Amino acid sequence: MRVVNSIAVEVTPSAIRIAKLMRRNHQLSITALAEKSMPYDSFEKLYRHPDTCAEVLNTLCRQLGIQHGSCIAAVPAVRAKTQSVALALMKARALRQILSNANFWRKHLRTDSTAYGYAYLVTVCDVLQHRLSLWLMASPLTDIIFYKSVFAHTRLSLQALTLSSLDYFCVARYRLASFRMVVITPYEAYLTYFDEHTFLRHSLLPQEDSHLILSEQTATDKLTVALANLARAIQEYTCTDSRNLSTINIAMSVEQPLLVQRVQQLQALLTTIELKPFDVCEGIEVAEHLTRPTARMHHVIALAHWPWVNPVVKQRGALTRHSASFIRNDSPTYYQVAICWGAAIFISLLLLLGYQQLAHHWHTLAPQFEYQEQLANQHTVISQELSLLKKQIEDNKNRLKVLNTFSQQQRLAINFLTHLSQLLADTLAIESLDCQWLDACYIKGRAHTYSDVVVFSEALKKIEGVAEVIITQAQSQPNTHQAAMEFALECQLNSWVLDD
Repeated sequence: MRVVNSIAVEVTPSAIRIAKLMRRNHQLSITALAEKSMPYDSFEKLYRHPDTCAEVLNTLCRQLGIQHGSCIAAVPAVRAKTQSVALALMKARALRQILSNANFWRKHLRTDSTAYGYAYLVTVCDVLQHRLSLWLMASPLTDIIFYKSVFAHTRLSLQALTLSSLDYFCVARYRLASFRMVVITPYEAYLTYFDEHTFLRHSLLPQEDSHLILSEQTATDKLTVALANLARAIQEYTCTDSRNLSTINIAMSVEQPLLVQRVQQLQALLTTIELKPFDVCEGIEVAEHLTRPTARMHHVIALAHWPWVNPVVKQRGALTRHSASFIRNDSPTYYQVAICWGAAIFISLLLLLGYQQLAHHWHTLAPQFEYQEQLANQHTVISQELSLLKKQIEDNKNRLKVLNTFSQQQRLAINFLTHLSQLLADTLAIESLDCQWLDACYIKGRAHTYSDVVVFSEALKKIEGVAEVIITQAQSQPNTHQAAMEFALECQLNSWVLDD
């Protein structure tokens, strides 16, 4: 058995009322009602005392045993602006795009978009005639801020802030039949008419005449004028109805005896129309510990019925009622953010599961990773040692090459000097020998005659490794007792001698 509770609060200058409804399966029952008078005579004075209203509301919650919960409240209709608009049948996304345009509200309600909060109610969704009917609502932001500040200091949270609850209640109960109702409150008097294809709401009297009708101290002449104006307005709006409904429901925010008296007085002026007092509690059970609710409580009881009101018959995805709240965000961005959060949570869970799997695999593969890391470190050390060894081998090769060169030079020098000592004769004397064993050897000495020098150079050419001998100098030196010829020879060596 499913039990759902709904709490409604009505804050007016004259009283604060609270009602609690419980739905057990499909049966509604009133489980709590409370009311406390307030000393104010206008909403302007009421809005100056949000702390007092919050304190009174907390007191009523304690009396009813309500510890916490979400509730629905109603903004004053007298300060709001409403208008019924007919549109072509469209999808919900297209409708939201139209309603998101400030010019749409400015055109139909003639309001400053920055000073009002907006809501709408889908009253008719006729699929056969492709027609959509909206009830547009605009409430001053000061009213919305006031109610938010009141509930911010109470144990109740404000779930929805709407306009007229009696209209929702009646549309929910009689949405498949034609219905007319006159509602008179201290702040307004209006007529609601709807059927399955139409929804209209007309203002009948100014606030002053409404207050006169509901007051017991009203003078007879003033009361007669006010009732006559009301009867005339009702006849004007009902005579144009092609169905010519003969019965009109009437609801007044007064006590039962005065309600009966005013209905009788108004009935005398409406000879062709029957007035029927409207009872919100019809079909709703009342808890045994509660007295029968008065007409003053009808509005807050209908407001508590608000969560289960759905005036639109769902056909092909028709729009629902819950857009008629001034604080509920019905824009697609709200749902997009919710979807994004849901997707983010889902992805986070997947990542967490993946992380756990990776952690498990990590503990399994960690020893292998450590072994691979050790092998990599050993490979690095061995590579460095191999590089060092390779460098040492290259250095040794260079040293060996140098030693081979020196060895060949030594063999050449020994061979050259041996042959040179054999070629020397008494006619020659060597003064200096300068050998650059990679290129040439330079010999300086003295000889008796130039022919001796020529014979000596020819002999040098026969030595192995000598490619050519060039006499670079041969000069006679007179006035000396020794050999008279100084000579210089250049012995160019073969390059292949030192290649091996």
